[in-house]
Parts: sequence; C-alpha cells; structure tokens
Amino acid sequence: MTFKNLIQTRIMGRLVIVREDDAVRLEGHFPNPEIGRRYFAGVMILALLIIVSAPALYYGASGTPPQNLGELAKAIITGIPAALAPLVELARTWVPGEPPPDLDGWGFALGVAFMLLMFGGVTAHLWRDLTDSPYLAVERRDDTLIIDSGLHRTPVVIPRGECRGVHVARRRSGYYEVLLQHAGTLTPVAIVLDGERRALLLKAKIDAMLTDDQERKPS
Repeated sequence: MTFKNLIQTRIMGRLVIVREDDAVRLEGHFPNPEIGRRYFAGVMILALLIIVSAPALYYGASGTPPQNLGELAKAIITGIPAALAPLVELARTWVPGEPPPDLDGWGFALGVAFMLLMFGGVTAHLWRDLTDSPYLAVERRDDTLIIDSGLHRTPVVIPRGECRGVHVARRRSGYYEVLLQHAGTLTPVAIVLDGERRALLLKAKIDAMLTDDQERKPS
C-alpha cells in the first residue's frame, strides 16, 4: 500500500483500485469494530460499581474498615441510604448562595469513573489498532484471487475458478460482514463498520474483479 493509497483509504475512507499489468488490486481500510468491545464493557461495569460503592463507603463508613469481601458488600449495601442523603438534601433544601451539602464522596466516585472510562476507551482503541488487521487488499492475479486482510495475517490464495460468489451477512452485533464463497466454503473478507451500503459496495467491487467487469472510477 503506497502512502497515497494509505491516505485515501484510512483518512478518506475510499476503496482504491490499482492496476498493474495483468493484476488488479483493491485496497481499503476495514478495522474490526468488535475487537475491544468486551474489554470496554468490563470497564463500564467497573465504573458503575465505583459510582455505587465509593459514595456508599464514604458516607456510611464505620469505625473499622471491612476485613473481607462479605463485610465489604455489607458495608456498601448498608451505606447506600447514607450516600443518597446528600443528594436528597441538595434537591430539596439547597438554595443558591448557601453552602451545599458534602458531595466529596460523589465527586470522587464520578471523577474516578470518568477517568476509568476515558482510559478504558483509549486502551480498547489502541488494542484494536495493535492486534487488528485493518488494511484489506484483494488482488486478482492470473487465475488466483488473493485476500490479504492486513498486517498480521497470512494472505489467503483462492483459485479463481473456485469462487462462487460474494455475500453480505449481518452479524449479531449489528455490523455487516463480506464473505467470499468458494468450493463450499465461506471465507471472511472484512467486517464493515460503516453500515450495509459500504458492505454492498465492497461486494460489488469484488464481484467486478471476479467477472472482469471493472469500474473505471474508484469510489
């Protein structure tokens, strides 16, 4: 992938067709949106637990800290009413110009949860970029079709005569996946983040490569 094609595919989101003698190469940028989702979901659950538990422990703190998980859970449950008290007081009795009730516990919990979500989001994004193979290249050369899904995977070489068609399927997550059918097998080509329209466009481009009906203008 040349620098120009990298800019067009990664920044502008285009599908680029490159012709070299008897070869035709389709290049695009298709990061897998499902990578890192479970990690970020875990971070969100942890942030919610902090929002609930930190104020409960702050406002309902007893003289001795919890010694085990059972005591910790009991302290959180029994501390929830005390944690809600300053919020109720703020909503019912506070007027502008007067000192508000003690909200340090809630401020600490929200601050930690916000930083955790920011860190989790950045980490999930970096994890996807480091482990994913977002640079897609589909090349038709002689009687073969080569699918190179990125930086960390071995290209898949398929005899062109075995290709039976290109399909678009909707995954459980709601994203669309482009699949190549050949010799009774479905080989994943890309998971499309930008919706069904771009998945159908990628399908049409690959179909054109297989049938020699090439479009003259890259999208």
